[in-house]
Amino acid sequence: METTAIAGMYGSMEETGLYRLNQNSLIDHELAAYNAAFSVIEKLLEDIRGRAFVQTSLGAGLAEHERMVGLGGRDALPPVPRRDMVLYRLAVAPRDFTRGGMVRSMKAAGIDADIIESPQTESISVRSNVFLDTFDGMDALRARLSEMLPAHLDWEFDTGSLTWDMLDGADITWDNWDGLDFIWDEFDIEGHTIFA
Repeated sequence: METTAIAGMYGSMEETGLYRLNQNSLIDHELAAYNAAFSVIEKLLEDIRGRAFVQTSLGAGLAEHERMVGLGGRDALPPVPRRDMVLYRLAVAPRDFTRGGMVRSMKAAGIDADIIESPQTESISVRSNVFLDTFDGMDALRARLSEMLPAHLDWEFDTGSLTWDMLDGADITWDNWDGLDFIWDEFDIEGHTIFA
């Protein structure tokens, strides 16, 4: 397999017109030796990209970043939302209790949410938009939110606006509904989007 470095060298050498390339010449053998060394280096660099940087991490490297920030067991999710949650967790600062900071904190907890502030009651309401993480129950979700929100504020969690009228108006049979394989906690969080 030709490495990126050797492909570049071949291209540069070919432009000069001075070398007999791809003719089993001495220069071809020399480039083959370089290619063997460069393939090891490129493999190491690929491994570093897959482990060292959150933005490019995959597999075991991404799992290591998740464990570092207290997230684990998210292998079923695609890499992009997993990376985003790690980056949001890393971006949360101790005194970042502005509305924008709390919204970022919610994303670190696995929820895209709006924050509605109530200064007169010194409380906030977290209104769920999209669930970014694998669902592991309301109690686990509330625990993650508690970790990310300021301890000095009371808060409530609004999971959506599903009503019985929406269910009645949906063109779906019980068998269709049962085939969706939702659990009730999951239905509580994203139910309003199921029949939209």
